[in-house]
Amino acid sequence: MSLLRAEGLSKEFGGVRAIEALDFEIQPGTVFSIIGPNGAGKTTLLNLLTGIYRPSAGRMWLEGRPLAGHAPHLFAAAGIGRTFQNLQIFFNMSALENVMAGRHLHERCGLAAALLRTPRLARAERACSDRAAELLAFVGLAAYERSAAEAMPYGALKRLEIARALAAEPRLLLLDEPAAGRIEFCGEDVTAAPPEARVRRGMVQVPEGRQVFGPLSVVDNLRLGAYRRGRAESVASLERVYAMFPDLAERRAQPAGTLSGGQQQMLAMGRALMARPRLLLLDEPSMGLAPRLVAGIFACIQALRDADLALLLVEQNARSALAIADRGYVLETGSIVLAGTGAELLADEGVRTAYLGL
Repeated sequence: MSLLRAEGLSKEFGGVRAIEALDFEIQPGTVFSIIGPNGAGKTTLLNLLTGIYRPSAGRMWLEGRPLAGHAPHLFAAAGIGRTFQNLQIFFNMSALENVMAGRHLHERCGLAAALLRTPRLARAERACSDRAAELLAFVGLAAYERSAAEAMPYGALKRLEIARALAAEPRLLLLDEPAAGRIEFCGEDVTAAPPEARVRRGMVQVPEGRQVFGPLSVVDNLRLGAYRRGRAESVASLERVYAMFPDLAERRAQPAGTLSGGQQQMLAMGRALMARPRLLLLDEPSMGLAPRLVAGIFACIQALRDADLALLLVEQNARSALAIADRGYVLETGSIVLAGTGAELLADEGVRTAYLGL
């Protein structure tokens, strides 16, 4: 008998078919690999096999027992474990505690034992801790046993998630992109770092749509960008921003919500600069602006580049973006299809036809 069998398995999202009529079997003690590009439905399939999604059609069996329609925790209790493409780690817990959390299906002490701290509970906790330590050693993380997850490198976190999945003692282990990529900033792995930690390291974003605090004044919006800086440094940063964007200096007491679109974009950029970034990420800075204002925004971006600030610019205005870019990348469906200097991409026939209207 197969361990897992699927028949006619399908999943639709609003009429879009992500998975269509899949039939397959997985035998005990085998490796079953699924490959395909981004958007092919790989993670959707794993979500079906763990009960996160309910199939639009089709059936599944685990050792002959029907699965479809059950809640996710029943899939786990039945013996299906998984990891996730995007890390789902408890970052405020240690590596050992993360793996111990994966043992919850095998712990039998109830609320009364936990409240009374009974000897039985103490024995169960020791056994759970010992098993978690064994699994950390199995995946090569014994040295990280007491480490906070938030301080561990990305590769170690991937193995930690595998150890936690193994803690449930699954009969079928589903691994979602276990070797997926990483982000390194100034020689440090920041793939799993939360947003506030990335800002502390110097990665600061100007979001699409500006996202200013409308009721607050211009100066209060700017000060929020420097909330981790000392007063003297904040004052110096404020003067630099006012020098770059004189309109903001003139309107420092004005509510941000009453500014024009171009002025709000200046404010969003100024707020990001208050954090003293080493890398500034700009998401569609010209969106919704008149051509005259777009030219002013790109002049500011070029001035920042000339001041040796690294910039990552995401922009649909290809002509303006490539005109100031040292290097550019063309993305299609999540993949880089073309790369080169800004000048090379501006001269490329494919880019000129698809993005420049020439």
